Order: sequence, then C-alpha cells, then structure tokens
Amino acid sequence: MIEYDLVVVGGGIAGLRAAIAAAESDLSVALISRAPYGAHHDGNIHDGLNAPSGESQIAQFRSDAIAAGSGLADAATVARCAEAAAAEAVATEHMGAAYARSYDGGLQSFRLGQNGGEYSLRAGWWTGRTVLNALLDQAASYSIDGYFEWLPLELQLDDGGVSGLTALNIRSGQVQAFVSGNVLLTEGAVGGLYSVSGNARHSAGTAQALAASAGAVLLDPELIEFAPGVVSDSPAGSGAIIGDAAAAAGARYSGLKSDPDGISLGALSRALDPAGGSRVEFGDCVEELELFAPELRGLLDDDFGAAVTPSVHYALGGIAPDSGIAGLHSAGEAAAGSLHGAGLLAGNALLDLLLSASSAVTRIEPRPASLPESVRWRAQEGIQLTLAGDSDIDPAVLWNRLRDLMGSNLGPSRDASGLAAAADQIAEIGDLARRAAPASTGYHFNLELVRLLELRQGAVTAAAIARGAESRRETRGPHQRPDFPTAGEGDADHSAVRLSGSGWQSDRWAEYEPAAAGVSA
Repeated sequence: MIEYDLVVVGGGIAGLRAAIAAAESDLSVALISRAPYGAHHDGNIHDGLNAPSGESQIAQFRSDAIAAGSGLADAATVARCAEAAAAEAVATEHMGAAYARSYDGGLQSFRLGQNGGEYSLRAGWWTGRTVLNALLDQAASYSIDGYFEWLPLELQLDDGGVSGLTALNIRSGQVQAFVSGNVLLTEGAVGGLYSVSGNARHSAGTAQALAASAGAVLLDPELIEFAPGVVSDSPAGSGAIIGDAAAAAGARYSGLKSDPDGISLGALSRALDPAGGSRVEFGDCVEELELFAPELRGLLDDDFGAAVTPSVHYALGGIAPDSGIAGLHSAGEAAAGSLHGAGLLAGNALLDLLLSASSAVTRIEPRPASLPESVRWRAQEGIQLTLAGDSDIDPAVLWNRLRDLMGSNLGPSRDASGLAAAADQIAEIGDLARRAAPASTGYHFNLELVRLLELRQGAVTAAAIARGAESRRETRGPHQRPDFPTAGEGDADHSAVRLSGSGWQSDRWAEYEPAAAGVSA
C-alpha cells in the first residue's frame, strides 16, 4: 500500500490542474488515470476559455452565464468564477498555454458563439489541447506520482470519512491500495454510456459511480449537454429542419469555417427532433465544405443539408459540493458546481475544469488515514472472482444494449414510459454485468476485464441519470420532457439522488443544504 496526502482520480485538465495546485501546497499527490499519459478527450475542446477582465466584461459574462444556465446557474458561483477567470488564464499561460495575442502583445479576446461580449481566449483551433499540453509539462516539474492506465475500483471509508481507494493496474492486472484521507474525483464524463459522443469510449461516469457507491449525493445527473453529432444518410424528413434561424444562432458545423463561429450547444440540443434525428444546413459554407471536407459532400442532399445524431458533449451535474463524506472532493465534469446550471455557455467548459480543480484544492486539509492490508487482497480476490464468472454472458452485448438504451430513452428527449423502461433495463444490465466474466481470463493488459469493470461502474451512473431524469418533471435546458413540455413554476430546483441499501432515492431541492435537507424516496 502507498500513502499520500491527496489522491486525484482523472488525468485530464481538471485532474492535472488539481495535482499541480496540491503540489504547490506541498501535499504529496498521486494522480490515477484510466487513460494513457496525455491521451485525454478534453484536449478536444476547441472553442476557447472565458476570461473576462474589467467591470463591463465581467458583468456581461455573468449575464450570459446566468441566461445559459436556464434558471439553475448559481449567481454567487458565477460571480466568483467571473472574478477568478482572468487570473486562472494568466496562470495557465505562464505554464505554457500559448493563447492568441493582439498586435500590442497582449492577450487577444474573442467573442464565442452567442456570448454577449469579447471576453474569451483562444489558442488556434484546439484550445483544450494547448491547455492540456501545458499542464502536462508543468506537472512533470513537480513531485506528482502519475499512475496512468490504472482503473479506480472502489473508495475506502472508515468512521471518519475517506481512507483511500483501490485501483487496478491495467498492464499487470494487480490491485493496489492507496491510503489517503483526501480523494478528489475529476473523471466524470459520461459520453461512453452513449453510442455517439466526443468523449473517450471509456468515459462512463467513473467518478459518479465511485461516489454514489460510497453513499454520496449526486445533483442533477440527468443534465447532459448535447452537440451536433454524426452526419448520417437518414431520410431528409426524419428530423426537424435547422435552417437559417438556427444557423444564425451558431448551430452550424463551425469546424468547416476558416474562422469558426462557436456552436450554441444548448440551442441546438433543444432544436433536435424528439426521435433523435435533426438536420443541419451547410448552404452558407459550401466553399469551405468543398475545400476542407469534400468527402462530406456525398452525404448532403441537393439543399446542402444533412441529418445528424445528437452527440454527448458535457456532464452538467455531478457529485454534490458537500458530498456528505469527509475527505471526498470533486471537480470538473465529476462535480455539480452550478457554474453551468442547465446550460453550457461557450468557453465555460475549460473555465470550469480549471477553476473547479484549483478551488477544490484550497479546501483540502491533510487527514490521517489508514487501511488494513486485507483491503488490497479482498480487491484482488474480487478480480479473480470476476475472471471466474459466467462466461455465457457477453459484456460486449451488454455494452451495446446499454448505449442503445441511453441514446433512445435518455437522449435530449425523455418521457415517463421511456424512463421507467430504462431504469428497469439498466438494473438488469448491471445485475448481468456483476455476474459476467470477460472473454479473456488473463491478468496482463486484459482490456476485456477492464471493459467489464467499467460496465459495472457505468450501470451505476446510468441509473443515477435515469433517476434524476424521472424526478425532473419539467423541460429545462437540454432535458426535454414532451410529457412535461414547460418549465416548472417558481424557482428552478435541483434533483438530488443517492444510492442506499434499499436502492435509488431522490428528492427535489430548491437549494442544496446538506445539513438541513434529507434525501427521501
């Protein structure tokens, strides 16, 4: 067993930023990542980083973020982020992020999508990759122990709170126990639960599953931002037409533009047809289309339009700010921080990943912790039992079934019957996954075993999404309920779900007050 002041789960932008901040505070840090070194999907964020400066820009940013949040963005959180954004941008620039500069040598500001002002920074086409690379370089200069290609298995708790976690070394097949009184979860992307997503295939809400299995509260797990997805050859009449009005709102494919506009993700997700189909018109960028993506032309009709499929982009909800478990912290997509609310403002994804991580570390104080050696052996025995499971159950079939189910019943449009069916089937998939065995029974680099373990975690997160969606009986942001087509009356409230011995429980909270509010069925 290995002991640290802090264990960070996730090797992307949020995880790296947190590990750097912890190392700067002289905390001993372990960073555990399912992905290989540097291979994290949030490097694909291309729109930019919001960094308002000056009273007018800050005021405009706050107005835009509150509006994008569809009633669920927390005004105090938005204000704190607005004040801290510019300093965080400068900090990442000093780490090596090369943002675009103006003629006078200063950082150049851009207007992204439908944002109300020019308060965003960009670094070429892929701002996320620039930031990720800078953090990787900076982390290498600190005493941060990186455990890449390790799969977190289970949080360990004692009477006082967190005491560590167990993780599987994917290369060797051996389990290690990490002793720590503080665990920070950042690996919260959920796109791997769906068939179409810009997230990595293994992004199955690992952090939410770890936290929920330990008894933590999840807030608004059903709120997931969707973006334009795969261009398909579906019949033109199968989806709603997204024409000039939506194109003016930034809903066209910006990647085809030499000077791209931002995508108004929330606007597009709300324009998607309930059946899952939609159309995007390319008529205003035919020249760029033929120059940069001629192979796409064959999928377009005579009007330069194409059907698209919704693609999972960003998890807006996550682990509650006060998890109810001492020493358990969250940041990035794993956390519900109320900067986004029920909508993602262009440029806020990167801002959230950076600020939530650095601010989480400021709340961490070293806590004593210990684990008996038997914890590691029990976890290793669990791997052995998994390898000896029921070989007649095919995990690949279960994965396909889960992804199809999430896309059809928990896409942008949800209704009561579909959610009830989803909850039952997710529970069945989870039960089968717990009994199944991987196709390969070896220990070394057994990706079949890893995918099965990820399926078990993914089923927990999928169940949380379904329960949260069932409790939100309204249409708000990317959560569309044809059976409840309007937003609820009065102030927006949060869905709070928790996994207990009797199953999933849920409640509706106008404000998150963990000391005063309980979670009831």
